[in-house]
Amino acid sequence: MPTYPTYKLGEICELLNGFAFKSSNYVQSGLRVIRITNVKKGYVIDEEPQFYPIETQEELKKYILKKDDLLISLTGNVGRVGILREDLLPAALNQRVGCLRVKNKSLVSLQYLFHLLNTDSFEKDCINSSKGIAQKNMSTEWLKEYEINLPPLPTQHQIVSRIESLFAELDKAAKHLHTAQQQLKTYRQAVLNHWLNNDDGKWEMVPIKEIISVISNGSTPKADKMFSKGEIQFLKVYNLNFDGSINLSKEPVFIERDTHETLLKRSQTKQGDVLINIVGPPLGKVSIIPEGEKEYNINQAIVMFRPNEFVTSKFLAYYLMSPQVIAWLTSTSKATAGQYNVKVSTCREIMFPKISISEQHRIVQEIESRLSQAEAAEASIAEALQKTEALRQSILKKAFSGELV
Repeated sequence: MPTYPTYKLGEICELLNGFAFKSSNYVQSGLRVIRITNVKKGYVIDEEPQFYPIETQEELKKYILKKDDLLISLTGNVGRVGILREDLLPAALNQRVGCLRVKNKSLVSLQYLFHLLNTDSFEKDCINSSKGIAQKNMSTEWLKEYEINLPPLPTQHQIVSRIESLFAELDKAAKHLHTAQQQLKTYRQAVLNHWLNNDDGKWEMVPIKEIISVISNGSTPKADKMFSKGEIQFLKVYNLNFDGSINLSKEPVFIERDTHETLLKRSQTKQGDVLINIVGPPLGKVSIIPEGEKEYNINQAIVMFRPNEFVTSKFLAYYLMSPQVIAWLTSTSKATAGQYNVKVSTCREIMFPKISISEQHRIVQEIESRLSQAEAAEASIAEALQKTEALRQSILKKAFSGELV
């Protein structure tokens, strides 16, 4: 590969640090606060959106973001870089998220820099530069000094064109896989609807609060009370799945035992508890706390239902993820700026079948016998999607080692 000039990121980009927004000042809509949880590898998501009053834009102008800003995670899973889309504006930068804004577009292509910063090698460098035991923290001063090789702009465009041409082929394959995933989800909903609807009035229905006494949501402590490592895992909506399982490995956040037993005592969970998200879209994520001695806590966007001698965890979970329940929660939710918010009191009014434990077991068996093959297919699709992501990294590695042009 030819030898190209070396530049520091601080020479080619303006680097912005975020502001310590107070969660107590969040409102339903307004200036979107881009937080660490929104920055993924390769993209920026709008999950669990939070907003600041729109009238604060002027006083916060040094933290206001622009379309195509490159955002980078500085804490926890450091080194993830995404491009800010226009539909997420107006937006402001939260603390521990960095912003790289290209200063001279005649020197560097935005897309070239974006792809370069999405290589595994860059992410690994970020991780190795970070400090902290409980939580990794990357220095923006280190980031300013990070060196990259920049070929002439026409060569950058050639490399980007080749990358995106190959990515387009991967995107086609991924699109087919996602279509198959969606078809399996439709089948799953059809199974749940068949076994759990009460259109023929076969069951006596009562508000769920008459059967389950413990139905409550969590709360969120201040940022300095949450860590990337620890004893008590603090669950957020992104840890919940749509099939009753739970993803404990996705961006784990932890709290100290003292916080768990004092400030957040009300939202401690037990094995078998069923969790559902009350902030979306999408609504309908339902997970069961797994067996074992490990303890968990939940944030304010999750409601916990605690099964008892009248209801099993699995039946409760399947019922809460059934189409009629999700449709009812959606219809009764408060929608603001595209975000659904369901009240805990609403969750307590969900109409629930008053049936025996043996009948619950029978229905669960019928459901699971029909979903087992679908779950095997879903696992195969997930594996194939992981392989497409691995191929993306292989393409990027070749691109920046001179093998593609």
